Amino acid sequence: MNIRFMAQNMLMQDGFFRRPTVPPAWTNPANNRNTEAAPETNPAIRTAGHNIRAAMDVLSGRSQSVIVGLTSDNGVATVQVDTARTIASLAPQNTTIDVRQTASAQVNEGDDIDADAPWLAGDFTFEIEADGRVEEFTIAVTADDDNASVQRRMMEAVNASDIGVRAAVTADNTAGTSRLTFTGTQTGAENSFEVRDVDGGTLASAMGVTAATTEARNAVFTVNGGFERQSQTNEVVLGAGVTATLQGEGRTEITFQRSAEDTVSAVTDLVGAVNAALRNVNASQGRGNAAFVSDIHAMNRTFESSLARVGIGIAENGQLTIDQSRLQAASEDGSLDRMFNSNTGFAGRLSRIADNAASSRLYRNTPSPVNVTAPNGFDFNNANDPWSMLSLFG
Repeated sequence: MNIRFMAQNMLMQDGFFRRPTVPPAWTNPANNRNTEAAPETNPAIRTAGHNIRAAMDVLSGRSQSVIVGLTSDNGVATVQVDTARTIASLAPQNTTIDVRQTASAQVNEGDDIDADAPWLAGDFTFEIEADGRVEEFTIAVTADDDNASVQRRMMEAVNASDIGVRAAVTADNTAGTSRLTFTGTQTGAENSFEVRDVDGGTLASAMGVTAATTEARNAVFTVNGGFERQSQTNEVVLGAGVTATLQGEGRTEITFQRSAEDTVSAVTDLVGAVNAALRNVNASQGRGNAAFVSDIHAMNRTFESSLARVGIGIAENGQLTIDQSRLQAASEDGSLDRMFNSNTGFAGRLSRIADNAASSRLYRNTPSPVNVTAPNGFDFNNANDPWSMLSLFG
């Protein structure tokens, strides 16, 4: 090693050679060529990014949107969605319901009896016990009454009460018969009732309404193969704002999507936001315009065939166009919603472009090539500097 060089670049201190206290090159802005301030993004690009992002949020469910539920078998269950109660973090998820039995109310269906046959005159009492209460009903029968008129009088008395049972009389004019039926007003095993004659009477038993023909029972079902659940009613809550109504035994798949009208409106707004972004950025003066417009055009060309399938075309000037009939058809079969409510494909690419534009971090003119300066002070563009070599290796 060159002794002169070492002598020139070291100092004797306390009997030891020490490096001179020179600040490393990376702490000196004059020596660091990476300190050039990056130019700001064109404001028109930031605005375009925010507007596209807002339109995307409608389609991805992060803002108010009308959601509808569809079932593969309406005979097993139907579904209702209260959009006002659904929130983005608890967005409805596709669900499978297996129904073992539906909830039912108790039914005491009477016998078909001769409607015109007379009934014995006198006062006849029967009672109904439900929900821990007992209600008595006394029917005054005259010599002019027949079976049908007595049944109607029993029906009127029960329906005027608040015992949780409704009565109905069904007439078969062809057969000349009539039938009295008692039905609980609520489903579920806890809502059963009993009908009994009182004081040796025979009116209720003669009409055939003292025995249950359908037992009150709970609904029994599972959701997504989970544990068995029971419900007093056939309306069961599946999530925030989502209620299924069980209709019969079996399995059904429940899927969720935006209403056709809502999806068409949201996609139309998004197309408008993209077209406005191209117009405004092209018309503005600022850095990054060419890169932003180029990314939008490249994206549209990449997904041209996919867009065409849902009714979105590309004009010669690069603007997007809409075929309303094809867009409507795609919204009704769910393909439009599936295409735009996704983190991949066209929706994913557009989402990334919008985020980059809105964040003001990407669409800037590329700066001139810069020198790479090592943190320890070694300048790779000046390898002949011996002091830098010493700094690098020791």
